[in-house]
Amino acid sequence: MAGNPKARRGHSKENRSDCPLVTLGLVLDGSGFVRRSAVFAGNVGEGQTLAQEYRRHGTALQVTHPYLAETLEGLARSYEANGRREDDQAGLRREHY
Repeated sequence: MAGNPKARRGHSKENRSDCPLVTLGLVLDGSGFVRRSAVFAGNVGEGQTLAQEYRRHGTALQVTHPYLAETLEGLARSYEANGRREDDQAGLRREHY
């Protein structure tokens, strides 16, 4: 990963502080095979990344699949709301509430 502009140091679920992080996104078909993949910036909340991707796909499908686009927009808003709630809770924990 050396030299990857998306790699960032941050909190690792595996407690690895020696490696920069990236997020790998996969879209699977009904049989579990990878249909699409993408590498996203590391040390960014997964919810934020998902919200951006849902919104991007929803915008692209707005004309051909309006109901799906509306569903994806709803998912994006939900992930953003959850992220704000988690940020608020983390702030309260830092202030010992």
